[in-house]
Amino acid sequence: MTKLAILSIMLFGLTISKVNAQSRVFKPFKVDLGMTTVFPTGGIPGNGNGFYFSPIWNLGDNFSTGPRLQYAYIKPGDVNYISSYLNDEITDLVSLLSVSDIYFSRQRTRFFIGFGFGLYGQTQTWKTVSLRSVDFYSESLVSFGIMPRFGFSVGHFKMTAQYNMTGDEMHDYLDFTLGLEIGGGRYR
Repeated sequence: MTKLAILSIMLFGLTISKVNAQSRVFKPFKVDLGMTTVFPTGGIPGNGNGFYFSPIWNLGDNFSTGPRLQYAYIKPGDVNYISSYLNDEITDLVSLLSVSDIYFSRQRTRFFIGFGFGLYGQTQTWKTVSLRSVDFYSESLVSFGIMPRFGFSVGHFKMTAQYNMTGDEMHDYLDFTLGLEIGGGRYR
């Protein structure tokens, strides 16, 4: 009797997995690559650019998850010239997050909302140039943060708006991404 019950459960599981595989519209793996434009919040001047890389697993047609690595820099809008000195500053932002997205359709154009959490790193570098010397100063911070986001994908192109809440002493920032999804297309 137990052998029959185990065989029935295994057969039922195999049938369900076959039905689920046949009803899927999108392939299970893709890689997101793209560019980002960063706007710091909290009255910090300037903006910046960067790129991101994210291998994504589609756990179903409406849910995906995976790691995300992003690099961006923030350059203030102006350079300070003080008599015979030149002061310049740049901020590098790096994030390694676990992200998940929920898609609202199975069509070619798909809107989604998502959430990410993980580590943020920030390095601020100041350069002072005078007539006789060049001095560099640097400060680095690492923090745990979160990132709510929303966007849409059309075919293999993806556009996202996301707000990065990076912790107490770091710059929070809003960024907009434009990317390309490699793989993860529709089954034919």
